[in-house]
Amino acid sequence: MQEFTTGHKPPSIGKVKGLCETFEYFRQYTRFCVFSWMFVEGLYLNGMITAAVFQKPNFKLYYFIGWILPLFPVTAWAITMKFTTEQACWFGYVKSPYYWIVEIPRNLILLINLGFLINIIRILVTKLRESNTSETQQLRKAVKAAILLAPLLGVTNLLFLPDNPKSHESRVVIVLYFYGVMIVTPFQGVIVSLLHCFVNGEVRLLLRRKWAGWKSSRQPGGRLRRQSNSTTTDVYRLNSIYSTTETIRMSFVKHSTQLPQQPSSPVLASPSLSANSPSPSPPPSPGGIAGGPDPASAEDVSTSLL
Repeated sequence: MQEFTTGHKPPSIGKVKGLCETFEYFRQYTRFCVFSWMFVEGLYLNGMITAAVFQKPNFKLYYFIGWILPLFPVTAWAITMKFTTEQACWFGYVKSPYYWIVEIPRNLILLINLGFLINIIRILVTKLRESNTSETQQLRKAVKAAILLAPLLGVTNLLFLPDNPKSHESRVVIVLYFYGVMIVTPFQGVIVSLLHCFVNGEVRLLLRRKWAGWKSSRQPGGRLRRQSNSTTTDVYRLNSIYSTTETIRMSFVKHSTQLPQQPSSPVLASPSLSANSPSPSPPPSPGGIAGGPDPASAEDVSTSLL
């Protein structure tokens, strides 16, 4: 450690009483929260798939599991370490048997999520068989679902439950184990974001819409058009309704003016008329077609409706 000009070494975090232990406590708490939210994801997905009727999620329960529940085992572990070890920063706590206070609940969460994953894959395969799909497509979709859900539920962490390989074991086993730990554990969030966000079709479609809206708002008058979009649509709809109604009304007015004048008194059948006399012809209908409207006016109405 680099010395100051006075010859004294700078104080380290381990020499500040209680500071290092407090950081370690929050580190274990945040790590436990990660596992708790993995359990919430598995609980939500399993309930959504197995439920016959969709129910509104109980977000209060999810918040309690994700943020409050980890406080109990982590606090119990910190109190135990406080009264059982004298090492600064609780050095070597991973080898301590008290570390199982937080490790057992975390591993139990992973096992439960593994059960959720198996149940989800089982339901998926059952639905694929009912849809009469081929065996190859069923296997392909089941494997794809398992690959997508395994990192989301944290099931990949079960690969590192066994102890670290010893020095006398195969070099290939040692390299695969430690490189697997270094890749899967720190990059789990990156893998989940890639599989469920950046390559998701719905997310990319939403981003394209947002980008197109942003470019439209940057153009001259784009912001005004976007803000008045709904109002303009309503105005156009009202104008169209008014224009159609006015056209129909004027068409009826036009027809009424073209009708012939009827006699003031009705024509009574006279008994002097013979049976062979021709009957009076009916008045010509408007437009030349009996009972039909004016073709030109009908064309105008249909055009206005379109």
